Amino acid sequence: MEYITGYGFIQFVQSFSNSFFDIIFKYITILGNEIFYLILIPIIYLCIDKITGLNLITFYLISSISNTYLKDIFHILRPSSEKVRVLIEESSYAFPSNHSQGAVVFWGYLFSKAKKIWIKILLLIIIFLISLSRIYLGVHFLIDILGGWLIGFLILIVLLLIIKKYRVWEILSKYDKRYINNERFSNDKEYLSYKVYFYHNYLIPTLIIIIPLILFFIYPTYSTGQILGVISGIVFGAILEGRYVKFNPKAKLYIQIMKIILALAVAMIIRIGLERILPPADFSTYIRYFIMGFWLTFLMPLIIKKAGWQENKNS
Repeated sequence: MEYITGYGFIQFVQSFSNSFFDIIFKYITILGNEIFYLILIPIIYLCIDKITGLNLITFYLISSISNTYLKDIFHILRPSSEKVRVLIEESSYAFPSNHSQGAVVFWGYLFSKAKKIWIKILLLIIIFLISLSRIYLGVHFLIDILGGWLIGFLILIVLLLIIKKYRVWEILSKYDKRYINNERFSNDKEYLSYKVYFYHNYLIPTLIIIIPLILFFIYPTYSTGQILGVISGIVFGAILEGRYVKFNPKAKLYIQIMKIILALAVAMIIRIGLERILPPADFSTYIRYFIMGFWLTFLMPLIIKKAGWQENKNS
């Protein structure tokens, strides 16, 4: 059990340490950092596929908020620098590992969509290396990693079943005003009744936006403000985009580069600039991240549509 819950396995992994591995694993662990996901997911949403991007951000943020709550419930401290080499600083609790849990959820979703075997193998290797990096860097016990894998796998399976059965983002992004006049109910298999239409176009969007706000007021911290704020902003923006914008993420390469630079630059300005303007409070964090999420899923797509930075669907 010492290898699983104590320092034994960390010391074994670190027995292979050298300056080269120190650098390699510091870079590998970045693949599980929040900032990496906040860069990669908008690129997928704005430039590759909207539904994949929305599913990824939904999966990742649900994993993150659940991990935040679980860490505070278990209150398990990280490894001590007096017993192992600790190569990076972490301030949160240890169990479960957010990096290993998030890796299973994020890269596991891409694994579920991958068609080629070599891509599936590569994604599994990424999950393993991200998790191993946390032990090598001395910030997690093996039990933290195994717990993260298990919880991440359960979240992944549940969310995959939900999106397969209910196709939440596909339906929310296909809003059409003609449904209000009941002109297409009889011919559209996606909407079997007005009740289903009401659920998907009014009740579910409202709940998805309000529930994160309620959760924040129940447990207001800086971390929950970040995660729940960006969830609310992304959901609100994505619903409006599906109803009023309907942009096409496909475009020429130089336009894609322009889109990425503008989207991420403004997101960083919102994140850093508003921190200097708004009062230092957890709700201010919620507002900042709400605006950042809304920018990425609604305002930026609106600019893309108005500027003509997209391929003509008929071409």
